[in-house]
Amino acid sequence: MNEGERVSPFQPKQPSRGRPIVHTEPWAKITVVLLDRHVAYLDRLAIDIRLKHGKAISRAEIIRGLIEAAIHSGVDLSQSDSIDTLVELLTGAVPKRKNRCSEIDTALLETIEERSDGVRPPERARHVRI
Repeated sequence: MNEGERVSPFQPKQPSRGRPIVHTEPWAKITVVLLDRHVAYLDRLAIDIRLKHGKAISRAEIIRGLIEAAIHSGVDLSQSDSIDTLVELLTGAVPKRKNRCSEIDTALLETIEERSDGVRPPERARHVRI
């Protein structure tokens, strides 16, 4: 080692057993608890990627990719207060709210059907002048 050369604390001094570490940035090894369905999804995705592209990918790589996508999305995830709102923010889904107009329309159509003389509302509508 040359004088003044920095050594990363994350790179082993001796060759280690197992897969070589390929990270180019500082990293930390952590443990995360996932639901069984999340693990099944990651495994299925890894298999699909391997079958489609002929390259193996680990669960950790998939998770890192998902985190990178969230970082680059530009979405302010600090607005979320639960997993559900986090998912809504990331997918762009609008929270499901009851639409009062559609409730009134549904109730009105049901009333018309109950009072009708056997003619379905769409057919009746053709005969009514507005």
